[in-house]
Amino acid sequence: MATESTVTAPPTAVERPRPPRSGLSIGLARAGWYISLTLLAVVVLFPIYMLVIRAISDPISFINAGQPLHIVSAQWDVFSRAWSDAGLARAMGVSAVATIVIMGAQFMTSVLGAYAFAFLEFPLKKLMFAIVIGTLLLPIEVTLVANIQTVRSLGWLNSVQGLTFPFLATALGIFLIRQGFLGLPRDLRDAATLDGFGHIGFLFKVAIPLAKPVIGSWARQAERPTKGGEQEGAETRGFLSLDEQTMHYCRAAYYGLINHVDTQVGRLIEYLRRRGILDNTFVLFTSDHGEMLGDHNMFAKCNPFEPSARVPFVARAAKTMGLPRNVVINAPIGLQDVMPTLLDVAGAEIPATVTGRSLLPLMRGESAESIGWRTMLHGEHAPSYAEDDGMHYLVDNRFKYAWFSQRGREFLFDLDRDPHEVTDLSTSPEHVD
Repeated sequence: MATESTVTAPPTAVERPRPPRSGLSIGLARAGWYISLTLLAVVVLFPIYMLVIRAISDPISFINAGQPLHIVSAQWDVFSRAWSDAGLARAMGVSAVATIVIMGAQFMTSVLGAYAFAFLEFPLKKLMFAIVIGTLLLPIEVTLVANIQTVRSLGWLNSVQGLTFPFLATALGIFLIRQGFLGLPRDLRDAATLDGFGHIGFLFKVAIPLAKPVIGSWARQAERPTKGGEQEGAETRGFLSLDEQTMHYCRAAYYGLINHVDTQVGRLIEYLRRRGILDNTFVLFTSDHGEMLGDHNMFAKCNPFEPSARVPFVARAAKTMGLPRNVVINAPIGLQDVMPTLLDVAGAEIPATVTGRSLLPLMRGESAESIGWRTMLHGEHAPSYAEDDGMHYLVDNRFKYAWFSQRGREFLFDLDRDPHEVTDLSTSPEHVD
């Protein structure tokens, strides 16, 4: 488990009200924004404008006129001729069909694959999932030639099936949807079975509808901001209220950013492989924070809750180190362990003043108990959206306790039974001590 840890909260506890802004200042600020956006729109749209001008103008006349910013000897039938004579209609039709087929197939294969890896038990399940995730490290350049040869051998060149077949499944989609499914309580699956639901019924009537932002029973219901509003600031404290479709767009965009990062990591790994230095390189991938992304009606970071504080922490040891593969460390790990680990890998001395420790003993397979590893991790953050947002939290292999010190708000979650932190146990009689 990895968490975000930054600086402590200052002793201030009262939020200072902001002075009211005059109507003139608000109007000037808004006018400045509109002017800036208009100039930006002109910059973005100018190449498109020139493209249309160049397409409509007669090519020779346009060049002889010095490529001006207006139409020269207009050829108004150029688009109709491109549509009919150049086969543009067929090309766009093929693109539309290929897009629909690929999106539909990726949705089905991702959902079904994620369901299998999340809920079903079968031989070599972990190995097969590791192979699927391993394909994420392969950039498209590696598989391009092999895909072309496969399509050619099947006689599918210049066909719709040739354009769609290599892209009918995506490992990233399987991984992301599986992570969402893993957060669903097992009790739901058992209850659905008692109600007569089979795997397909449970998948489409229970699992998929629940694969959206998690709202805890303790979560504050935000009245604003809504679509187009400012999501951060003292007025909102990171809370927001968006309709379901807008939230879906937000999450899709965020997952697109994840896909971009994944592609760049794959390019880096492939570069190391081509240079022949991957087997002698220690790779560590992590992040400084997560993203609430609508869970509990929150956005952004700076929170002790799992979407913000729990981050990836994946290490790939160099083959020359002789460490076992596929080791899962079930112990509290934090970002303070990054520097000691990398220093240990490099054979450098670890300063006695750091609070983190090297992960190499755990990666060798030694137990956390045998090396005296920490039993819990402390995280903290200074005020972010308001001056009373400073907090501390403690987390071990099962429970998480969070304390917003400036306003006395406490949370307690059983992460084994409630990985999405839906139920706050801080006031539960059996946990009050």
